[in-house]
Amino acid sequence: SDIIKPSNFSDVEKGRLLFYGFSSDSNITTSSMGEPFENGKFLCCIREGLISANGNIVEPQEFVVNLRNTPGDPYSILAAASFAVLNDVDMNKLNYLQ
Repeated sequence: SDIIKPSNFSDVEKGRLLFYGFSSDSNITTSSMGEPFENGKFLCCIREGLISANGNIVEPQEFVVNLRNTPGDPYSILAAASFAVLNDVDMNKLNYLQ
C-alpha cells in the first residue's frame, strides 16, 4: 500500500492517512481486475468509511472508473481515485459526466 497525506496537515498535527493498493490493509482497492478491466472499466472499492481532507464522511462503496483511451495502469488508477476521494470528488457523479 502507498499512503496519501493531505498537505494541509503539519507533522505535529494528526493527519488523515489513506492506504491504497492491492493488499488487505488498503482503504481503497479494486473490486475486479478481470472482465470489466478488459472492457475499459476499473472497479474501485472503498473498504471502510473514511474522513476526507475537508472533514466529510465517505461511506464504504464501489465505483467504476471508465478507462476510455487511457493507459490501464491499475496502480496509477488507484492513486488518482484515492486522491479524488480524499478531496471530496464524488466518483459516481463523475462517471455520469463522461
